[in-house]
Amino acid sequence: MAITINGSGITSSEIADGTITNADINASAGIAGSKLTDIKTVNGDSLIGSGDLEVGGGKVLQVVTVNNSALTTISTSGQSYMPVTITPTSASSKVLIMGNLAACARRTSSSTEGYITLRKDSAQLCVVDGISPWNGGASNQRSIGSIHVQYLDSPNTTNAITYKFNLDMSSGTMNVNDEGGMSSLTVMEIAQ
Repeated sequence: MAITINGSGITSSEIADGTITNADINASAGIAGSKLTDIKTVNGDSLIGSGDLEVGGGKVLQVVTVNNSALTTISTSGQSYMPVTITPTSASSKVLIMGNLAACARRTSSSTEGYITLRKDSAQLCVVDGISPWNGGASNQRSIGSIHVQYLDSPNTTNAITYKFNLDMSSGTMNVNDEGGMSSLTVMEIAQ
C-alpha cells in the first residue's frame, strides 16, 4: 500500500514498519537533527550517526598554555622551568608542544656550556638548544637570544602529563627573559 504524506512532516503512524527508507523521503527533503536518535557530540560539535560520520584527524581537542615574563636566573643545573600539564582525552591523540624562551642569556667566566631540554615528566624528549660563550676563556661572556621549539609527541595515555623545559649548565648562571621578554609553553591535544 502506497503512503501519501501531506503536511509538514512524517509521523510514525504513517510508516508501517516504523523505519524511514530513502524511498520514503523526497531526495530534496531534509531531516532536522533533533528528529534523529543517534546524535553524538565532541567538544560541542554535533555528529549525526554512529558509524557513518567520524571525527577526522587533526582536530584540536584542548589547549593548555603557561606564560612567564619575570626575569628568572637559573644557577642550579637540572632546574625545571614553566611546567604545563595536560590530560589527553584519548590514548590515540597526539600532543603538539610549542615553546619559546625569550631573551635567554648565559653568563660565565669560563668556556663552560649550558643547554636546554624539553621533557615529558622526567623523560627527555629533545635538546632544544645549547648556549655556549661567544669567546671561550674570556671573562663575563654573554650569549643571548630567543629559543623556540616545536615537537609532536605520541603519549599513548589518558593520564596527566607534564611538559617542561629543563635548564642545565656546568657553571655560571642562565637568565630567561633577560631583556624583558615573554616566555611561553603551549601544549595542544590533536585528535588522530
